[in-house]
Amino acid sequence: MKARPVVITVLVLGGVGVAAYALMPKAPQLMEVTTVPVKKQTFIKEVSAVGTVKATRSRPLPFASSGTVLTTSVKVGDAVQKGQVLVTLDTRTLQTDLESARASLVAAQTDLQKAQGAVQGDALEARKGVELAQNALISAQQAWRTAEEQRKLQKQLYDLGSISRNEYEQAENTARDAQLKVQNAQLDLQSAKLKEQNTRQLSASGVQNAQSTLQSARTRVESLQKQISDAVLKAPIDGVVSTLNVTPGGFATAGTAVVEITDLTELQLEVPVDETRSRDLATGQKASIEFDALPGHKVAGRVTRVNPTATSGQGTSQVTSVNAQIAFKEVQAKPGFTASVKVETLRKPDTLTVPLEAVTEAEQTYVYRVKPDAKGEGIIEKVNVKIIDRNVKVAAIEGLNPSDQVLTLNLDTLKVGDKVRVTPL
Repeated sequence: MKARPVVITVLVLGGVGVAAYALMPKAPQLMEVTTVPVKKQTFIKEVSAVGTVKATRSRPLPFASSGTVLTTSVKVGDAVQKGQVLVTLDTRTLQTDLESARASLVAAQTDLQKAQGAVQGDALEARKGVELAQNALISAQQAWRTAEEQRKLQKQLYDLGSISRNEYEQAENTARDAQLKVQNAQLDLQSAKLKEQNTRQLSASGVQNAQSTLQSARTRVESLQKQISDAVLKAPIDGVVSTLNVTPGGFATAGTAVVEITDLTELQLEVPVDETRSRDLATGQKASIEFDALPGHKVAGRVTRVNPTATSGQGTSQVTSVNAQIAFKEVQAKPGFTASVKVETLRKPDTLTVPLEAVTEAEQTYVYRVKPDAKGEGIIEKVNVKIIDRNVKVAAIEGLNPSDQVLTLNLDTLKVGDKVRVTPL
């Protein structure tokens, strides 16, 4: 019975110890944070977009004149060679018109020959009239000079009294008549020359009219020949029939393509890129391409052209067309295939990078850094950094070291100087 108090005392003391321990102040609970390391790596910037395969050489072929389709010698998908006949129009009416036009051409040629022959005949006759008039004038002038000399001689004889007045007056009348014949001969010569001039003008006009008629007839024949020639569509290049819009018996409208030939040996990707990203693009940049029809199969390409002007995109956005060249034979792509394209616009080796979510951009650009000790605990620091560039995942920065650990989550709840427990990612 004497041992009971001892046991009670021990138990009481033990209970007092537990209570005292429970009443002792506890150490503060540390916030647990996850950090990611600053990486020194090759920074790559890309522009991603969706492009469509298009042929660099695709020729839509219309007829120059409307007409009824006579034959179609190909179908969609057929391979054709340059010069091969594709589609023809019915030219029976044109052939009839051509025969008539050729007959008119022959008649016009005959009329021109007649007009030219008439010119020569009329010109010779008119020239002969002028020559006769000239000869008549010469004869009249000679006769007048002879008569005038005789008159003067008779005057001297009359003055000497050797002849009668009657004889003198007869010589005077003869001279006067000879002078009148000279005047008439001059008038006849003028008339002959005028007739020759008029004949030439009339003949030239007749020839010109005949020549004009002949040229019109020749033009008509050539026009019909061209229409008949144009009624046959031939392949201008080697390629494949990608479109055929007519059938025999149907109507083809002038200027509307009835068939299209595509050269499948020269294809390219046409990629519309948003204007905000297009400024980073340049010819020669590498591209990674994956076709929707060939998932998992990526091919390398290269930017061959960046359109200098933008066009309207969806809504109010502007897009720039970018052309990329790849080895299409490797993937057997066809016009119309779509592909996801990533163009490498920048590559910077040995660059410090952090996830984009680690960076806060306000009046200053900064990150939260923690340097954990051996226990995995550390103090939050605010470090100002400079962003050199960024892609969709990381930012290339200056102001940190490769061994630094930065925070990416719950940045709004953190305070500089807080002690935290670090769990590296």
